[in-house]
Amino acid sequence: MFAAFGTTDAGDPEGVSGSGVPCSAARREFRVPQVISLLLFFALGWFALIRPQRQRVARHLALVQSLAIGDQVITSGGILGVVRSLGDDTFELEIADGVVVNVAKAAVHDRKASASDRPGGPGVVGPDPEDGGEPGAEQR
Repeated sequence: MFAAFGTTDAGDPEGVSGSGVPCSAARREFRVPQVISLLLFFALGWFALIRPQRQRVARHLALVQSLAIGDQVITSGGILGVVRSLGDDTFELEIADGVVVNVAKAAVHDRKASASDRPGGPGVVGPDPEDGGEPGAEQR
């Protein structure tokens, strides 16, 4: 009756199931698909969840390490500003003329423009011509 689950029949002293297959072989055949499906489930989870998250963390770490003075950044809170000075874990962000706040480097969400990408080179941090501003205009 329970031969499909790898158990022996009550009257079978030799450990052979009702189908004539030894119980240990029946158990092995029953567990192989389970192990394969478990491995496939783990691989799917790795490629769907863990790997993309590690890639996002690596991209964010590279962004934080590449911050330079004069970069326009957007924080995770949505504040847009220009990097004025850099520390170990924090930096100063100018969000308006004369308004400078200290921000944790981990709070950087994106870089809008790098200082080297701006018209006039890394020393000029004026309005972006793509936003309708004049190229090379000094902000300070």
